Amino acid sequence: MNYTFLEHTADIKFVAKSKTLNKTFKDSAYALLNIIKEDKKISFNKLKKIKIKSNNLENLLYKFLEEFLFLLDSQNFITETIHNLKIDKNNFKLECILKGDDNQKYNINNKVKAITYNDLEVKKQNNFWLITCVLDV
Repeated sequence: MNYTFLEHTADIKFVAKSKTLNKTFKDSAYALLNIIKEDKKISFNKLKKIKIKSNNLENLLYKFLEEFLFLLDSQNFITETIHNLKIDKNNFKLECILKGDDNQKYNINNKVKAITYNDLEVKKQNNFWLITCVLDV
């Protein structure tokens, strides 16, 4: 996983970097999940398929990461792994399968309140995709 946490005054900021957009989106989700999960290993007894459509890559990332918080809060679902991630970067569509479990079986740190648009960036630079994101805690 290629993400790094950065200094931030009140929130949590990270940068993810990879050669593919799919991998960079995945690493961003794993950075978020690293903050949420106190039990680092979650069994996967449940599957969730998600489909997201947006109007640009930043909003697609925002909606993708927000889906993890939504599933945690509304369906008590914590993700362990992300499979079959497909991003249509021309039409701003994403779909994937999440494997996870009921979050009530684990120690979950629910301190992430929201994904923010502050410093949110998805860009290609020198053959790498870079994502910068700030999480409201």
